Amino acid sequence: MALFRKYRQKRRRRIARKSYRRRGAGLRSFRGSRAYPFVLLEGAAAGLVAAVLLVVFLLVPALSGQPKSDPDAIVPGEFVDPETGTEADIKENDLSSLQNEAVIQYKTINDAYLCGEEIVFSSASVRDGVAFYDKLVVYNTATQESQEISGINVKYDNIVWTRLTPDFLVWVDSNDDGGGRIMLYNRAEGKSYLVKEYAYALPQISVSGEYLAFWQQAGESTDRLYLYHMPTREGVAVKVYDGMASVTGSAHVSEGGLVYAVPYMENEIQKCRIYVQPLDGGAEVAYEPGRYAYSPKMNGNYIAFLSSTSGPPRDIYLMEKGGETKLIESGVLNFDMGQDFLAYTKDQNVYIYVFATGQKYRLNTDISRGRLASVCGDMVAWYDVTSESDVDVVKYAKAVW
Repeated sequence: MALFRKYRQKRRRRIARKSYRRRGAGLRSFRGSRAYPFVLLEGAAAGLVAAVLLVVFLLVPALSGQPKSDPDAIVPGEFVDPETGTEADIKENDLSSLQNEAVIQYKTINDAYLCGEEIVFSSASVRDGVAFYDKLVVYNTATQESQEISGINVKYDNIVWTRLTPDFLVWVDSNDDGGGRIMLYNRAEGKSYLVKEYAYALPQISVSGEYLAFWQQAGESTDRLYLYHMPTREGVAVKVYDGMASVTGSAHVSEGGLVYAVPYMENEIQKCRIYVQPLDGGAEVAYEPGRYAYSPKMNGNYIAFLSSTSGPPRDIYLMEKGGETKLIESGVLNFDMGQDFLAYTKDQNVYIYVFATGQKYRLNTDISRGRLASVCGDMVAWYDVTSESDVDVVKYAKAVW
């Protein structure tokens, strides 16, 4: 709680001064070695044997349409080497055998978030022909049972941005006409609590351990970054920015701290800094990614973010703290940070990128289409969007490579 004490003191000073976030390799055209049957003719005495061999090895296969074969002709790279265990690229990049389907007995599954063995989501009810996501549900992947959370008092129209930890559920109760509130549910107590009301843009929330983080637009030109301690239901405005040049997506909280990006102008050029604030109250560290950073996320020594030279931010960049920034993938739909990897959607496939090896793996099958839903630790969840059905399908996998 040292961080909270520090920002309480800063807040007092601010008040005093009035001052104030991808069958790709699939069908590899492999070139098999051509078979060369060898028939050894050993003198006139072996003429009959040679004729038999000619019929067996050449005429019969030719007439039957079967290919000639040579047991020594092996297509390189297609089988596991017994010494090295190395597989062909098409196999080592495919982890779809790890996938499982969440057998959820709800047609609508909105904002599915998987953590451990549980998936939290909102589901819809239809009133006067209009669907409202007003049911909060927790599904257990081990028991395949769903529990609808009662007594949460949905004040507005839709439950969105559902998140969970072992002890808490968090969501946004959103008003279609604007505004809403962030809510917290204590699972041990069975009670819900108000975290924060908002009047403008929908907050994008992040949870980890005991903490919840989010940006809140507080007026036409003011943005506040909040960190909220769920067990004590105590929150602080870590940063307040007045006249921020542009929005930079969501903030992200993890064991390593709170990470967020702030744009600034220098010599009429818009730049961006990424800040990391340790949760133990240690000194905040700033990084210059060398480009505009949108929705940064952190795990250990790695920070990933979205960027673009033009248009929407659809390129993933990765940097080690204090190291160079490198492009990981372009043309992505979304991404999230996991334990020693990041996951993302590209060309309707869900991939993971492993930090230590730089290898990329596909999680969904090559005949399906997927869209990343969430990442928590080593677990990845995604929507199977292969079918045009109106029933939502969620699949998940433990990322092991």
